[in-house]
Amino acid sequence: MRLSGWRLSALAALILATSAQAAEIRLGITDHDTGIFGNRKEQGFNVNGEVLFNDLGWIGPAWPVRPHAGVSINSRGDTSLAYGGLTVQRKLGSGFFLELGAGAAVHTGELKTSDPDRKELGSRVLIHASASAGIDISDHASVSVYLAHASNAGLADRNEGINMVGVRVGYRF
Repeated sequence: MRLSGWRLSALAALILATSAQAAEIRLGITDHDTGIFGNRKEQGFNVNGEVLFNDLGWIGPAWPVRPHAGVSINSRGDTSLAYGGLTVQRKLGSGFFLELGAGAAVHTGELKTSDPDRKELGSRVLIHASASAGIDISDHASVSVYLAHASNAGLADRNEGINMVGVRVGYRF
């Protein structure tokens, strides 16, 4: 996997953010451009890292709303993302939880291209949405299945979007 300057910077920012009021960090691997809900064009896997911050207290303890920031770095040099937004979590009992996330992302991919192996994303800024289902395996650790989608939601001419699915482990401070 090639790590360009911006990717190294994003990874460093993610690591540094863990000491700046972060409540949790998650690391994982996702299948890039899975073909779920669309055509698979790009290849490889992504290394995903995300920092979740403390609950904003908007809804209450049963539905914590937490800001998040993350990166998804592609192993083959295809589209990588840096993203941020809000995550809402619902605890289900016995350690199980569900999450929904929404926000914005910037990416390294193509806006327009004639390359059949690359996505046309149409806009440098995309909507980033995610869903997770997981289980707390200790007071500090979790494992979750993660699905993420990034697209411009039809706000630009080209909108092929990218879907990623994988597994992440989390550590709560």
